[in-house]
Amino acid sequence: MNINITLKNAGVYDVTDVQGLFTTDDPYVTVDEGTLNISSIAPGEEATGSVTISVSEGTPSGHVIASAFNVSCNSNGNAFDYDFDMNFPVGLIVENFESGDFTHFNWQFSGDADWDVVGENPYEGNYCAKSGSIPNSAQTGMEVSMYVVSDGEISFYKKVSSEANYDYLEFYIDNEMMGEWSGELDWSKETYSVEQGQHTFKWIYTKDVGVTGGNDCAWVDYIKFPPVETAQPLAVSVEADPAEICQGESSQLHATVTGGTGNYTYEWLPPSSLNENDIPDPIATPDETTTYTVLVSDGDKTVFGSVTVTVYEKPDTPVITQDGDMLVSSSETGNQWYDSEGVIEGATDKVYYPDHTDSYYVIVTNENGCSSEPSNEIYFVYTSISEHGSSVVLFPNPAKDYITV
Repeated sequence: MNINITLKNAGVYDVTDVQGLFTTDDPYVTVDEGTLNISSIAPGEEATGSVTISVSEGTPSGHVIASAFNVSCNSNGNAFDYDFDMNFPVGLIVENFESGDFTHFNWQFSGDADWDVVGENPYEGNYCAKSGSIPNSAQTGMEVSMYVVSDGEISFYKKVSSEANYDYLEFYIDNEMMGEWSGELDWSKETYSVEQGQHTFKWIYTKDVGVTGGNDCAWVDYIKFPPVETAQPLAVSVEADPAEICQGESSQLHATVTGGTGNYTYEWLPPSSLNENDIPDPIATPDETTTYTVLVSDGDKTVFGSVTVTVYEKPDTPVITQDGDMLVSSSETGNQWYDSEGVIEGATDKVYYPDHTDSYYVIVTNENGCSSEPSNEIYFVYTSISEHGSSVVLFPNPAKDYITV
């Protein structure tokens, strides 16, 4: 294969005797003709030469050939020498769903329904991906995580049939939304730049609270990925949401796995406070601070990751008593008083003076944001003496034995 290399003279003098040398230590590549010669390049002009290499048929698709290119030349009586790094991928890395399923890459799903591979109206071939069937106020997502070995682009074709301006197909790179589309849109291409590094590509179809438009779904086909490491090592990262809870609350654990064969099994330890211990995202309800470890196997290798869920104690249940015209909590701090209507605004002291007849109780919240159980209730009867003026009437007058006030 030929590699065309273009050189530009960005200076103000002619460049002469231009010699280029292409080299690589890549085991899949043989350099057949690695030199190029250009007699001269005028200021501001470009010149193109080519070198020839052979690439082994066994080269993995997406493999990046690392190479170097040296340029020597003369200009204005001076000799110059330049070195450039050249890296380029071999072959296209494409997901066109022609396998009839999602096994070609390590696809993951989220939301209220999984996406499907369907044979209806694909952009090309026989199959495409279609968003899952969801109700209002729901979403369905598919995603894949990859290590991009050099800067490049991701492109894909999408089709949408939804309630315009309310139900959307959204595309994300690393949780940053790159684009969204709604209404009736036929197949069209989208392209986005991607830098080297680990990235997650995600497509979400999301619905608002009401009304359905069109076919109420989206389709995706012919995804062309940037240069990626197709044989990624097995790896797992673990998170807990939230990582800090109060006694009696729960945390959602999640293991994100990349690389390996794509056929993963999970084992979470300790299992006693989990709803399930053989899935990627169990729910944990520990009684005390606990570190959870997940063992992930792809059949060839096992890796593990850990996350700690911190559990804070709840305050003791307070007791309230009545002392004359006031109610008193057993807790010195953190009080919030309630009546039958709910929270009493501003009533946060140890002592509360009711201003009407009602049932009262208190809840205590500590410095970690954990709340106690409600205290006992006291039905408080509010009494008062009304004054109706300052005059006093005595009768009969004159009187004998008794008078009436």
